[in-house]
Amino acid sequence: MGRPNTFPPKITYVQWNQLVEDYISQSDTSPQTISSDLVPDSNTIRNLGSSSNSFNEVHAKDFYGAAHYSDVYFTDLVCPICEKKFKPNELIAFLVLSCSDKEIRTVPVHVKCAMRRGAK
Repeated sequence: MGRPNTFPPKITYVQWNQLVEDYISQSDTSPQTISSDLVPDSNTIRNLGSSSNSFNEVHAKDFYGAAHYSDVYFTDLVCPICEKKFKPNELIAFLVLSCSDKEIRTVPVHVKCAMRRGAK
């Protein structure tokens, strides 16, 4: 069951722009917090950042959508099959944990581990 739409209040694109302008005009460079949802005023027409001014890192629990031309970083540091740490230049595959009508949940695994698991 999702959160009620009344709390926290949703923020419009215009309000977001004002928030950003206010933040930029401040001399204080400490991180600012948002205590409400960030929702554009129209579907699929607003951007966050630009080709010349992009965010360095985006931290999120879940990401839904498409990431084009992006490096992928995992917080999974150990293969769940062999329980060994991943090392640079190793080939990885995705092990599908679950599927639904809305998503596929995966974890990275060593390709060799995935091949051995598939042979069983």
